[in-house]
Amino acid sequence: MSANRCLHLFSRLQRHIIPRAARCPVSSGSALLHRKHQDGSQVSSRTVSSDSFSSKPPDTSLFVPVSLKADASEDGDVGVELTQPLDRTELLKVLNRFYKKKEMQKLAADHGLDARLFHQAFISFRKNALEMLFLPADLHIILSDICAGSGHVDDIYPYFMRHAKQIFPMLDCMDDLRKISDLRVPANWYPDARAIQRKVIFHAGPTNSGKTYQAIQRFLTARSGVYCGPLKLLAHEIFEKSNNAGVPCDLVTGEERSFMDPDGRASAHVACTIEMCSVTTPYEVAVIDEIQMIRDPSRGWAWTRALLGL
Repeated sequence: MSANRCLHLFSRLQRHIIPRAARCPVSSGSALLHRKHQDGSQVSSRTVSSDSFSSKPPDTSLFVPVSLKADASEDGDVGVELTQPLDRTELLKVLNRFYKKKEMQKLAADHGLDARLFHQAFISFRKNALEMLFLPADLHIILSDICAGSGHVDDIYPYFMRHAKQIFPMLDCMDDLRKISDLRVPANWYPDARAIQRKVIFHAGPTNSGKTYQAIQRFLTARSGVYCGPLKLLAHEIFEKSNNAGVPCDLVTGEERSFMDPDGRASAHVACTIEMCSVTTPYEVAVIDEIQMIRDPSRGWAWTRALLGL
């Protein structure tokens, strides 16, 4: 091979090489230990901090791998020219050794790959490695070194994780997925409401005892307010009562929107069905009618949302 050809190949390869220090990534808060084999090579293991498993692992049963085509790498046969063609039989043995290593399974689990995802990612990685006409140059060189006995099987890990993140792109946003799927503290879903000092008054009493009447009187005298009721009929009743009292009030239900302003601008007061209330609009007074419906299996979420978010 000519000197110019060597320089050309190495210049193309340079952008792919993963630094050796980065081949066994370790998350923050953990220590990286090394122990030597008899042949002088090193294997990396981890000590996991106590907070690594403080949260319940996510349910990955809904994660579906993205299909990747086993096309030839854009590097062409650079890896073959720099080393030699890979023996598929020996390559299969190397990949299976990597799969069986408990250290690699634990390290992958720390980066979001549980046993199920690890198995699926490995099957896809092995298929690509065996079926691709030309592997990426950096991966080809690593695999060639391992097959020749001059590399360690652990060096496959960063390339395996690179492939795993291609077929499971959600691995890069696991922290965000955990946050948005954490339903344990619903009050924290409404930071605007938590940031202000609210006064909650609970009206309890028998039917026709004036509970709603007293609340509506306060609603009419406020600078702004919202009435949230379980029925369109009740919302329409408050809508008419408010406007008849000279307090402009809009009506918002799942089927109807009525604005008192001719230009369609929202009034300071609104009567709505409970599901249609806005938790992003500030009100001086909010009336949540029939609050006992908060325990309803099908609609209770709307009362919970109004109580916590208004």
